[in-house]
Amino acid sequence: MRWAEPDLLVVDGGKGQLSTALAALRDVGWPTSGEHAFDVIALAKERTDVAGSDHPDRVFLKNVKDPMLLRPNSTELFLLARIRDEAHRFANQFHQKLRKKRTLRSALEDVPGVGPKRKRELLKHFGSLKKIKAATLDEIAGAPGMSRAAAQAIKKFFGEAPP
Repeated sequence: MRWAEPDLLVVDGGKGQLSTALAALRDVGWPTSGEHAFDVIALAKERTDVAGSDHPDRVFLKNVKDPMLLRPNSTELFLLARIRDEAHRFANQFHQKLRKKRTLRSALEDVPGVGPKRKRELLKHFGSLKKIKAATLDEIAGAPGMSRAAAQAIKKFFGEAPP
C-alpha cells in the first residue's frame, strides 16, 4: 500500500531548514515546483535574540523572501505549534529509546570470544547472566553454539579459573 502524497510538509526551523528540506526532496525525486508539487513551509519558533528583542513565531514559504508573522493566540499558530510540539515529542521519545538501547549492555559483551550470537544463545539457554555465572564449565560448554574454549573464557572473565 502506498501513502498518499501530502498536501503540506511542515519543517521545524527557519529559512535554512526550508532550503535543506527542499533540496532533500529534489534529491529523492519529489517535485518541489509545478503542478504536482506540494506545499512546504518552515515554522520558526518564537525566540529572543542577544539584544533582548522578541521574534514571534513565523512561517517561511518557498520562494518568498520574508517570513509571515503569525498573530499570537491565532488558530493557525495554535495548529502549527501543536504539530511542531508533537513532532518534537515523537523525536525525543525515539531518541530516548535509541539511547536506552545503546546503554543496556550485558557483561557478556566484554568476554573475549563471545559475540552477539553466542550472547543471545547463552541468555536464551540460561535465562539470565546470574544463571550463566552460577553454571559449571560443562554446563556452559554444553549450551548451544558454545565451545569449551569459549566456556573457559567466560568462567575466567567472571573470576572463576577453569580447570
